[in-house]
Parts: sequence; structure tokens; C-alpha cells
Amino acid sequence: MVRAYPRQNDVFHTNVDLPVHVDITKEDFEAYVDVQMSGRTNMFDVERVSNLSGLGRAKIMAIMESYGELSQKWPDVTHRGRM
Repeated sequence: MVRAYPRQNDVFHTNVDLPVHVDITKEDFEAYVDVQMSGRTNMFDVERVSNLSGLGRAKIMAIMESYGELSQKWPDVTHRGRM
């Protein structure tokens, strides 16, 4: 079960059954989506996504678990370049 708690406009606080709470910034989400949109790797290859995005495993897993909520919070990130 994903529990996500928006705290500020630019930070998304999530607890995705990881041993720690993870704060996701808009910039973190943008880095993840940039890799996703590039098509350079399978997004389940967390190590490669980490190398390409600069994000750590915990942030990547939190983004994957909370992707729907994050894309609703920052729709401009997931809709970039689709106009």
C-alpha cells in the first residue's frame, strides 16, 4: 500500500513500505521521467536507472510506487514534449 503525503509545493513525502521515508522533489521526478522518456533502459533495471538519473535506489523505488500520485501533482513533468 502506498501512502503519500504532499507537504510543500515542491516536495512529495512518501512511505512506500521502504524502511525509510523518502522525500521526492520535482527535480527527482523530472530526472526519473527524463530517463523513462529517453527509452534507454527498462525502468525495472533500477541500477541502470540510477546511473542514468543520478537518483538512489530508495528514490527510484518510491517514484515507481507513487508514480500516479506524482504525475497528478506535477502533470507538467509527464506531459513535457507531448504537445
